[in-house]
Amino acid sequence: GFLFISGPSGNRFANKWTFTGVGVASLNAVNTCSAYNSGNDMGLNMSTAGRYTFVFNDAGYTATNAKFYVAYTSAAPVTISRSSQTLNFDRTASISLTTSATPSTGENVFVRYTTAADFSSSNSSSVVQATGSGTSWSATIPAQTIGSTVRYYVFTSTASSISTMSEIDKSLSTLNYDDNAGSNYSYTLTSSFTSTQTGNLNDASTFSVS
Repeated sequence: GFLFISGPSGNRFANKWTFTGVGVASLNAVNTCSAYNSGNDMGLNMSTAGRYTFVFNDAGYTATNAKFYVAYTSAAPVTISRSSQTLNFDRTASISLTTSATPSTGENVFVRYTTAADFSSSNSSSVVQATGSGTSWSATIPAQTIGSTVRYYVFTSTASSISTMSEIDKSLSTLNYDDNAGSNYSYTLTSSFTSTQTGNLNDASTFSVS
């Protein structure tokens, strides 16, 4: 059993987030703390040896949106970085990523992107899963309309069905990430194409997108 607390040194349990009733939290998923300063301690099955990573949403002193994500990995979660991006002739973008080690089974690599100004809960974003092995990974952001500015960051997660989650749950379901020091990575699609070599018009390597 466990609970989240935030109280002064004289009463560490002055503020606590729990379940309303007796229950067991789900691994590799977002859970909701349904009670604040009442209820029962939350349960968690930690019988399998490994690493359990908690991500808690800072919702203030209330149960509203008091959520937490618990990830299980057999080894320490890997760190991740974006290595490079390549804009393609078909308006897709190829993203290269590097992890610090081979991820644990079920620890996946993703790119989250949006054409909105940011990744706030009021904006819509999409997620694509990277493919690869070892420490080298790649993902493709689908084609967007000319004139769009695409913002994205890369992250790891053990959660399933991330693409259908709410925006707040997408943010919570994160083990490690690289968001360009908080600025996010970005590119803008224009209708300007420059030939980079002599070649066929239908060969994407003939052109660079600016």
